[in-house]
Amino acid sequence: MSIVALAHTHPRVLYSTNDGTVVLGFDYIGVIVGILTLLVTLLVAWNIWQTLATKSEIRRACSVSHKAKKLANKCSNNIKLLQMQHIGVIKHVQGEVEFANGRFYDACLSFVDAAKEYVLAQNNIELYVSICLNRIEMCLNKPEDEKNVKTESKIIDLADRIAKLDSLIGNTNSAQRFNKQRLAKIKARLENIK
Repeated sequence: MSIVALAHTHPRVLYSTNDGTVVLGFDYIGVIVGILTLLVTLLVAWNIWQTLATKSEIRRACSVSHKAKKLANKCSNNIKLLQMQHIGVIKHVQGEVEFANGRFYDACLSFVDAAKEYVLAQNNIELYVSICLNRIEMCLNKPEDEKNVKTESKIIDLADRIAKLDSLIGNTNSAQRFNKQRLAKIKARLENIK
């Protein structure tokens, strides 16, 4: 296109002298117009190329941004699940300490809370919940003494927490039949204690 524009620009070759004769000469205006046309064409072509390159960069950046958001959400969810699991471990350790000190009903409450956090964390649910249920059964089998007083409020609180744990386990997708049966036995045992 620039070559066509350059070919159509004619330098002025004719001019007149004082005596009225026409003399052929060369005028640089045509050459300057041709060069400017070539430069404008190059700039327009470069601008079009940059626009196309920018569009592809924007698409790539959007794709990377979308992947980064997905990864951030996944990491955030994993962090929340790990926090729940750590809370479960802390409650479990608290229950072990209370069990070692002979405060068996307080230990039961801690083990139920630990099992609940394990269920919410959705990580090795059956194993950790089973361990907590073992400890709850051990606590309930301990005889009553001055440290292990069976008050009605503790038993009601424990029964409520067991019921909530039972509903949480019922909402999970894993096979928890064995733990559900054990929870039913624990609930029946608490009803007998009341």
